[in-house]
Amino acid sequence: LWRQGGIWVYSPTTAELLEALAGTLTPRCRELMHSTALVTGSRQVAHAATRLGLGSPIVLADTPDDAALVGALVRWREQVKP
Repeated sequence: LWRQGGIWVYSPTTAELLEALAGTLTPRCRELMHSTALVTGSRQVAHAATRLGLGSPIVLADTPDDAALVGALVRWREQVKP
């Protein structure tokens, strides 16, 4: 599904979870990270993505609650519409 363009975003809730995810990625999946947005309400997660060199566009919500994450995702999607 991801390789076919069916996954546009992912949202790890902690830096530790992101690190675990990054540790399981194949080289091809690491390439796909560059076109898959990371949606988070945590600066710690955003910094971890940068430190891990994932290359994901980072969508940082004001807070980690559901409403803020969805709002940030909607705003991001409006900006990247073709």
